[in-house]
Amino acid sequence: MRVLYFAEWYGHGATAPFIRLGCFISQLGHEVYLGTSGREAQSGVLNITGYENSHIQILPETLGSKSCLISGIREIRDLLTRVEIDIVHCQTIRELAIVAAACVTVEHRPALVFSDHFSLSWDSIRRTILKIAALIVSRSQYIALSTQQFKRILKIPFLRLRAWNIPNGIALSEFMYVERTNESWGPTLIYPASFIPTKGHLKLLEMCAILRGRGRDVLLFLAGDGPERDAVEQRSVELGLEDQVRFLGRIGQQELIRKMAEADIGVFPSYREMMPYSVLEMMATGLPVVAYEAGGVADSLESGRSGYLVPIGHKEMFLNRLTYLLDHPLETRTMGKAARERVETHFALEVVAAKLIEVYKHVVRNGDNK
Repeated sequence: MRVLYFAEWYGHGATAPFIRLGCFISQLGHEVYLGTSGREAQSGVLNITGYENSHIQILPETLGSKSCLISGIREIRDLLTRVEIDIVHCQTIRELAIVAAACVTVEHRPALVFSDHFSLSWDSIRRTILKIAALIVSRSQYIALSTQQFKRILKIPFLRLRAWNIPNGIALSEFMYVERTNESWGPTLIYPASFIPTKGHLKLLEMCAILRGRGRDVLLFLAGDGPERDAVEQRSVELGLEDQVRFLGRIGQQELIRKMAEADIGVFPSYREMMPYSVLEMMATGLPVVAYEAGGVADSLESGRSGYLVPIGHKEMFLNRLTYLLDHPLETRTMGKAARERVETHFALEVVAAKLIEVYKHVVRNGDNK
């Protein structure tokens, strides 16, 4: 099969897992093209493990303006005319619209597969684009990354496409499982996330202050950057936590994995999510995770076995679950091992790729879109 993976570069946390999946599928013998855009697209793709086995097509750098949207349509149309692509796999509704527009004037229309990485809600514009794309390309498929997404898409009326529930996949070879011991017990928490309001950094700092007041001092690693970072740093000083919170900034993947290996518990107090890759990363290194039950987080964790899921906004329950893990290091390590096993069984790249290839085979068997 010839497959084009098409995504705007949003950074390693958002786009890299999607493109890495395409790279892995290419290693299974399929011909994969990578179309991407954005200022850091080329360097970002080149740093993704496994890219060397794929064909890379770099599209316009600023896909957001009207002129470049037209240029993007032209680039995709020219590629589809030159190479008989079987499937175009898009990451966002924007790329889906570009490909659907390009398909109007090409003789051989590929099947469209849309992995919904960013649609937290379905407004009328998004629904219309999805319906038009499905009309232009009859073999359109929708990949929901979480059960919540899957249920939401099924409620859209008159939508002529098939929906599948396939989560993000993680390259376990990049994440070494770390066996924690009594000697290594910090306790240390880690939270890898962008500094934006929905990620809940300020609430997490308040929880750490409460824990200290209850006689439980923890070290907190905050990995990431964003517009709210200054406010979070200032709040840590106001709460007297400057000696307990380490702001790691935007660090590379290997450094992040090392910091996860130093931690004992992962935390994820975000209350607005799709299918966060960070949760899988923490679980892959052997960390139990305490998280709000937002979006696909509920699919990642098995509450009570590989961590704890907490209803969104229930800060006291979040604190209680975290306190329990802090007070029971042996059970915390057992949960961490179960977290790694869950990722191996349900979210390993090999497992996810096998499910995705079945979708590809289904649409290829289903006929031509001429």
